[in-house]
Amino acid sequence: MYNAFAEREEKLQDCAPPYSFFKLIRSVWKGYKKSAPPPDPLHRLCTLMRKMKAKSFVKEKLLLNPELEDEIRMADARCGGGVKMSSIVRLTFFRSFPESRHWDELNDNDLLGYAIIVTLKLPGQNYRTYMLESVVRPPSLWLDLEKKKALPVTNYYTHCARTFKTCIGTKRHSKTYNLIGSFFTQQNNLTSVCAHAALRTVLNSSAIFIQDIENQKLTNRAINETLFGNLRFQKNSEKIGEYKGDPIGTKKGLDNKDIEDVVKSLVEGRVILGNFSLPQGNGAVEYDDFVYPLIESGMPAILGVEGWNFYGVKQVSHVISILGHTLNTDRWDPEARLNYGRMFPYHRASLRYIPVTEWIDHYIINDDNLGMYLTCPSDMLRSLLMPSKNPELHAVIAMGIVFEDILLPGHVANMLASGAARMLINDASINAPNFWLNHLKRGNLVCRTFLQRKQSYLEHIKEFAKESGVLTSQIERKFMNLPSSFWLTELSLPNVYTGNKHKLGEIIVHSDRAMEKFETEDLLILGWVPGSIYFRMDDSTEKWINEHVPIIRGQEPTLSTEW
Repeated sequence: MYNAFAEREEKLQDCAPPYSFFKLIRSVWKGYKKSAPPPDPLHRLCTLMRKMKAKSFVKEKLLLNPELEDEIRMADARCGGGVKMSSIVRLTFFRSFPESRHWDELNDNDLLGYAIIVTLKLPGQNYRTYMLESVVRPPSLWLDLEKKKALPVTNYYTHCARTFKTCIGTKRHSKTYNLIGSFFTQQNNLTSVCAHAALRTVLNSSAIFIQDIENQKLTNRAINETLFGNLRFQKNSEKIGEYKGDPIGTKKGLDNKDIEDVVKSLVEGRVILGNFSLPQGNGAVEYDDFVYPLIESGMPAILGVEGWNFYGVKQVSHVISILGHTLNTDRWDPEARLNYGRMFPYHRASLRYIPVTEWIDHYIINDDNLGMYLTCPSDMLRSLLMPSKNPELHAVIAMGIVFEDILLPGHVANMLASGAARMLINDASINAPNFWLNHLKRGNLVCRTFLQRKQSYLEHIKEFAKESGVLTSQIERKFMNLPSSFWLTELSLPNVYTGNKHKLGEIIVHSDRAMEKFETEDLLILGWVPGSIYFRMDDSTEKWINEHVPIIRGQEPTLSTEW
């Protein structure tokens, strides 16, 4: 929160061991009850600070600003009056502790993260404390030989992240810091619920839909105004969360339509839905097949999960935000599932390909109840039983936020590309046998699908193809006819992908055409394998590069170190 100032100037405090973060949390978190937000996100933040070896922090009491005033007004209307702001605390953490004990000497590279903790005093001496906003650097290390450069955790890819501004100090004397990270917010279960937190997390973290975070930041007020209009919270349909005396029928959360309405009203995008509650074999899709093309393209995704809480004896429904993934290129199961006959998910059996999701160990998530940068094991949310009979926590729905012109889901593009790739690889009429093509014919095909923009793709093609001499002026003119955006599926072999991060081909399909309106062949734009490239636009085949080349890497704010 870049426009929030402290009541008075504070100095840095030492937080190196044996300092206890538990005592710090106890000093700022009040009134935790069953219906109130838990302090777990602040515990998680402090755990990350300990892992990243934080040396100092600043604790400030903040003055009200427009966003904070909105939080009070909404809570006051929700409770029927009598709500006051008890405290607003900003905690800012650094990895250094100068002798002067003053934050003026520290710079952006020293900053690890910040959080703004709000405590509302409700009628009847009740308190609600929640983390209104936080941004933390993706988990990083500073090696002794490179103290000036933060190295993210190995094979840890945070795709939904951007640069945020925060400040320390008073209106008279303050300093602004820049921090690359993902946005986090916690519901107060009074005027915001988990869907508010998920929407704010993914949209504020993504520069695709909100370019100017300082002036376009999505707030709780903006969501509630979109859904309820006057913010009076008088009707049952306008009440959310939990408060004493709530009538039966009070909304505990937002539904899919609410989330779609917010997206349509506040950003230039739309929501595509993935339903994972159907039995396998009846048109269902695996949740990670649906989600991966989105997050690899930098587009936000919200995942709905359900399960049965045996301790509370009740059904659990929750949404989490997906920010990225980890990658384990040493996993045994991707090829073992094919070679040893255990095909799961079942719908891939006839296609005989391996999506790169099989090498993903975890999805990096924000859970507003538990904290930021948590890693959810990719297999944890699969439903091996019929979903309606599964008491374990499992994915039931995903909401991807995409550009308005994206009509074909990424997981469908991935399946289409795998089929087109096999036909192209085995088409003897257009392919002259060569070393790598023969390996593709015999090996397990790997498919990696994500959205590409024309200009960045052309730059990638020129980078690897021009030196080989295959990029003739005639072929280059055909590339210029590509649409402005499209789904790109990179083709590879397991050991080429995991060892070299290289590919042996590509399939490009239209992203702005729906399968319901077009035949499969009309969705294909072009495809290449070692030795030849096929253009659907004029049904022509040209000579092409016959070696493996680097895969396209995302333009992430921080580069990940990797095996």
